[in-house]
Amino acid sequence: MERTGKVMTASSTAQAFDLIGFCLAPLTEDRRGWLETAAKKVSDWEEPVRLACNCYIGQLVFARLRSAGLLDLVPPEVRDRLQVLYLQTAALNALRLRQMLELSSRLSARGVRTLYLKGTSLIIAGDYPDPAQRMFADVDVLVAEAHRAAVRQVFAESGEWHELPPYSAGDTYQTVWLNRWRTLIEVHWRMGTVNEVPNRVAEERLWSRAVEVNYRGHRAWIPSPEDRFIQAAVHGTAWHPFNSSFLYMAFADLAHLAGKPEQPLDWAWIGRALERERILEHAAVATELGWEFTRFPSLAEGLRVFRTQAPGMQKITEPLIWSLSRMVRKPWAFSSWSLNRFLTDQRPCGWARILGRTVYYKLFPGARKVITFPEEIVEIRTVLIIKPYRRYRRLLLEWDFLWYVVQLSRFYRRIRYAGMNRTEREDGNQD
Repeated sequence: MERTGKVMTASSTAQAFDLIGFCLAPLTEDRRGWLETAAKKVSDWEEPVRLACNCYIGQLVFARLRSAGLLDLVPPEVRDRLQVLYLQTAALNALRLRQMLELSSRLSARGVRTLYLKGTSLIIAGDYPDPAQRMFADVDVLVAEAHRAAVRQVFAESGEWHELPPYSAGDTYQTVWLNRWRTLIEVHWRMGTVNEVPNRVAEERLWSRAVEVNYRGHRAWIPSPEDRFIQAAVHGTAWHPFNSSFLYMAFADLAHLAGKPEQPLDWAWIGRALERERILEHAAVATELGWEFTRFPSLAEGLRVFRTQAPGMQKITEPLIWSLSRMVRKPWAFSSWSLNRFLTDQRPCGWARILGRTVYYKLFPGARKVITFPEEIVEIRTVLIIKPYRRYRRLLLEWDFLWYVVQLSRFYRRIRYAGMNRTEREDGNQD
């Protein structure tokens, strides 16, 4: 497999994946030895670093190698690059969390609860021992729709937040605010669900088990550990349909959530909730891939419970998992957003529109929508986080990709998947 100026061998790629796999899960004593063995086998450190940065886990790799005392094995220029990413992530996370916590404290004083979601909830809950280990591009919170006016008033009173137009026409599920520091806050008024499951089912599940916390002097609410696991499992499989970058983050999230002996997860409850909301198969795919990459024992326990709950599910998920495990090992990132929309759209006009838009943006990648803000904010594209290492690539004649398309289509048909209920955005969300 040739690259400009160098040859990337299969062995160097395998070494990179072994190292990444051991870095994703919490560092226990037995895994420390395995990580050291994997690190000593790496012959080309550019490979694991490129993969880690493509998938938003470069800062986690740096922290894991530092904790294991293995940074001396990394070439200085590569080590410096990872350290810069780690420090940048720490600074951005602290800034974004502080700004949102100040807002949520004001909302709490008015009787409005804010439920932190996704990556920010993992940091507030302490699922990652170091907040800099988990990158997130925006702050997602869930607020009851009845409090729209109160939320808008608090943002307006701060004087530094600007409400953005909806990502797509008819998108009433959320409102997005941005400030001059490029902190992006997405306030979700309703939770997206799939296959015609009512939104209130997911919302009632989250609010009924929400945990109130005091984080650095600020009052906030986060989902229960089981609900955080569900979010991590479906984020890269349903909300961002099988995006390789988000899948790697999901593997790390799942391992950290399942790796707390003092707080074991209620796997049976998780399975029932997933089945009730018709996303059990998606979560099983994420859990099995997470187990395959990290070999973290707790994930195997959860996978056994899911399979026991749905005995025939393994036959449905295994072909897709086999194909996905080959795709996520590619040296380039891939996204299945348009593919998912195409496979779940039942209208021929919808297929034509998706195909036309996909081809157009391939031919004219600079034609993305640009939003102009007031004078104090420059023109900023809708993708607001600096991610210099990610490069999406799709080879339509690449055998593994074509086989993946076939298996994804079969997977959707077998589970009778009709996609998300909410109004989708044209370009997708980043977390």
